[in-house]
Amino acid sequence: MDNLFLDYLVIALYFAVMIGAGYWGLRRARSADDYLVAGRRLGPFMYVGTLSDVIGALTVAYDLLTGALFVPIVGALFWRRATTAGALASMAAGSAVVVFFMVLDGLFANTPSIWGMLVSLVVFVVVSLITPGPSEEQARSWERRLQRPGAPP
Repeated sequence: MDNLFLDYLVIALYFAVMIGAGYWGLRRARSADDYLVAGRRLGPFMYVGTLSDVIGALTVAYDLLTGALFVPIVGALFWRRATTAGALASMAAGSAVVVFFMVLDGLFANTPSIWGMLVSLVVFVVVSLITPGPSEEQARSWERRLQRPGAPP
């Protein structure tokens, strides 16, 4: 296969399934083993779909990871008002923007990850502010875990 668009599509679908396996998959992922099984099932399709360009595949992976996951991970660590809905919406919007700009500007452009992170940040903040925040008990439990690593919730 020598079609780069098909490569991008296969990799984007793989990451969309892996990122959302616990929320949008056929069943809720309960452990790391569920992600491992999903990865093993999707792996052969990834291999066949991306044989033509390894550097392109790595670039797509990097752009999707930075554009979709950087903001929710850092935001969840440092912003107390962050919500699960904000993180999920941020990942979905960031992924969509990254794929859009990869098709529009080309694979090796810098714009996909930059625009993906910007859109991800805006969506993360807006959705987190309009959805109910964590309860006081959840916040206290999180604070206890941060003070004593390994302590039960």
